Amino acid sequence: MSKLKEKSKISTEKIKKDHGTRNMIIFLVIFSIVCIGVTSFLILKNNNSKISNVMENIKENVSIPVIAKPNAGMPTINDQGIAVYDMTPEYFGKSMKRLVDLGASMVGGCCGTDPSYIKALVNAIR
Repeated sequence: MSKLKEKSKISTEKIKKDHGTRNMIIFLVIFSIVCIGVTSFLILKNNNSKISNVMENIKENVSIPVIAKPNAGMPTINDQGIAVYDMTPEYFGKSMKRLVDLGASMVGGCCGTDPSYIKALVNAIR
């Protein structure tokens, strides 16, 4: 069996259950990752409640490290024109623990996070 055929043996059971566009896009991304030999995959997402679904789909189908680095929720712009994020450090830590439990190899924080968010993340995964 060729390496390409072997690498492209990705489970499609989840796709068969839900033929939604989102799942098909995730499947195509996973298929591409496997076929071109990517060595790691980074997820940057602005909604931690949805990143779990993305993590599950990817980790079920690839064995490469997956890095999750979401921001601190959905930003809104305040009266001074500054982006304010809606997630507390504690909630961020708990949601990141879920990503580690789902198989994230490395986690961190992006926009809206600061040292208090990273401390909450560390405390949650200990």
